[in-house]
Amino acid sequence: TDEANEELSMKIKAIDINKIIEVTYYDGNKYIKVEGKVNKIDRLNRRIIIDSKEINLFDVISIEIV
Repeated sequence: TDEANEELSMKIKAIDINKIIEVTYYDGNKYIKVEGKVNKIDRLNRRIIIDSKEINLFDVISIEIV
């Protein structure tokens, strides 16, 4: 929904490098939940790197700051 997308977008904007977050995303076959430290945020290419795992922000279902 539009509300869920807006909420997710606001959470993405609140993320900083070195914060510990939990991300649930869809990898094409299943949902995966990852928790770890944010190494890099590439807002231009819509990617986030958590503990060396690169995740496309278009695939993200939820983000929680731990």
